[in-house]
Amino acid sequence: MKTLVLIVAFAVLLIAGCGEATQTETGGQPDSGAAAETPKATQKAEPKWRTVAKLKGSGDKRGQTFKLHGDEAKLNYSVKGDVSPIFAVYIMAEGTSLQDEGGLPEAMVTENEKDTTFLVKDAGRYYIEVMSANCNWTVTVREKR
Repeated sequence: MKTLVLIVAFAVLLIAGCGEATQTETGGQPDSGAAAETPKATQKAEPKWRTVAKLKGSGDKRGQTFKLHGDEAKLNYSVKGDVSPIFAVYIMAEGTSLQDEGGLPEAMVTENEKDTTFLVKDAGRYYIEVMSANCNWTVTVREKR
């Protein structure tokens, strides 16, 4: 009888031990054996592209400041002109001046164009500055959050 109890106890331990995953199999976290589903209420929403600044016009123009959170960001622009359009768009840090400090444009075109370029900017406050001639343009800054 004692032997039967030991065999049953050993079998239970063996079966229980086989159902657990090791930490290396699950990336450092032991598996509880239950399905790893997150309730819908606690699931994080998929990031979406959100417009954080928009400016349009013709000629030179400066926009209001806007905030970037350090997430993936892009600049969409559209340029339309009849004769030799010239367009340069800058994303300047708040408190700086293109006239005083200079800068490199995020995009510069000399023809009708609609395109996107990705921005490499830290979290902070910025503004759009456009220098253009012979065209109408639209600029939109979007951030994925």
